[in-house]
Amino acid sequence: MSLFQREIKVSQTDSFTGSWTNLAAIFTLAVVAAIALSTFKDYGIGWDSRVQATYGQKLVSFYLSGFQDRSAFTYSDLRFYGGFFDIVAALLNRISPFGEYETRHLLGAVFFLCGLFGAWRLAALLAGARAALIATLALATTPLLYGHAFINPKDSPFAWLLVWVMYFGCRILQSGRSAPAHVHLGFAVALGLALGTRVFAFAYVGYLAAVMLAAAVNDRSDAGFGLRPLVRVGCLLPLAIAIMLAFWPWAALGSANFFNSVDTFLHFPHRVPVLWEGETLQSTAPPGSYLLVLLGVQLPEYLLVGLATVAILALVKVRRLDLGDPHTRMMCFLMASVAAPLVAFLVLRPTVYNGLRQFLFIVPPLVIIGAIGVDRLLTLCERRKVAFYAATAFLAFALLREVTIMTVLHPYEYVAFNDFTGRLAGAVGRFELDYWGTSLGEASRELARLTQSAAAKGSRKLKVFVCGDRMSAEYYLPKDYQIAATWEEADFIVAPMEQTCRGVLKRSPKILAEVRRAGAVLSRVFDLRPAEAAPPVARPATPIP
Repeated sequence: MSLFQREIKVSQTDSFTGSWTNLAAIFTLAVVAAIALSTFKDYGIGWDSRVQATYGQKLVSFYLSGFQDRSAFTYSDLRFYGGFFDIVAALLNRISPFGEYETRHLLGAVFFLCGLFGAWRLAALLAGARAALIATLALATTPLLYGHAFINPKDSPFAWLLVWVMYFGCRILQSGRSAPAHVHLGFAVALGLALGTRVFAFAYVGYLAAVMLAAAVNDRSDAGFGLRPLVRVGCLLPLAIAIMLAFWPWAALGSANFFNSVDTFLHFPHRVPVLWEGETLQSTAPPGSYLLVLLGVQLPEYLLVGLATVAILALVKVRRLDLGDPHTRMMCFLMASVAAPLVAFLVLRPTVYNGLRQFLFIVPPLVIIGAIGVDRLLTLCERRKVAFYAATAFLAFALLREVTIMTVLHPYEYVAFNDFTGRLAGAVGRFELDYWGTSLGEASRELARLTQSAAAKGSRKLKVFVCGDRMSAEYYLPKDYQIAATWEEADFIVAPMEQTCRGVLKRSPKILAEVRRAGAVLSRVFDLRPAEAAPPVARPATPIP
């Protein structure tokens, strides 16, 4: 008996319930799409966006030049990454009516929506229509995932592509020998696109193979699972690799490049300070609790309750697990996609920085598992109507609370923390907040607004030093302003409130403007001009929200 088989039977016998939950999920996707379409221009430029955009342009040039322009393979360290998202973005920018980075933000939202759709299908496969609706709502209102969708050109697309890898993998595990050919083809395409983004997608072949082998050993009957599904997956791997190479041509230039990429990511040579529990640590020496703590303080609380519920039920029934049951196989695959990276991190301790960014791909399956746990709690409450209505009202309140938090933080949803840290204000000085530096765009616009009269009257351009990637500020500054090479020659400093920027602010210059959200300062504009050269400026009538 599968852990979630009872709930699936209930949802399948109640067609009315299945209909309204499916309609509600589709409505949720439509609302998210409408919001994304109306707000994608609000997001700033992260420190990684400029180099990723350049990488995409160079990859397109590689193909358009007849494979002669190979500058993409010597540009920074990006040859170790696949370029699926960046190539698509570079091609879109040739026809897009929006700015270069606005187009990339919109494309990130498209990946997010496609991932939500895949997650809805996956959760329905695992636990029925109601659990799928809860999972869709939970994913759409998890601030960490929503915020990254617009500004993260590597980790967020990778995470949502893996959702489709898991969906088709579960379809194979569900059907076994009778899985349709299009399901295997879907798995190969999804895997190829994910590999064309990051090499570690290949681990999902291992997770799937492990569950298949265990199922084949567990069920030896003539009608059992058998090894045929595993053989069919193996036969389609060349297609996945071909798709990967189309978006990651560097891997085709040498047989060792694939493995060099794996080794590079396991020992990534990027040593930067990381703010962790109020102390400064090095990215190359993370504490073993790093991922678990961040997941505990950044995921919504109700999902943590759902995760705890699934963990308890799994421990209770672990001795009776039957891999002959398709739902058990699918849940094992999903849980392995979360557990294996967490265990690998504890053992290998790879370089990590910028919060959960490098491990963002484990968050969607965690949210789906948590949503299934919440659905299981609702099922337990169905015996008494009062308890069921109370639990449903609590879930609705929890979801609306996350929507409110995201509205207050917009467009910096990804910096959200839960009540275990005292929300965002309690995380100040303890954890990294706007590590992408996207608030520098708003700070730059505020700088231009407050000093536009001085810029118009001056005999020279006002110089701005950007503590971070210059494009994060330069893109939003008028032509009357010039980016300074050093802070000593600058009139202003635009800086995020992160550990790496504090060294240039020893002079304690005057604060001209701040970008605030929920009681936390995300970035500041400092005025370095002498008092006699800095006339009073018109301060904002109300603080920046």
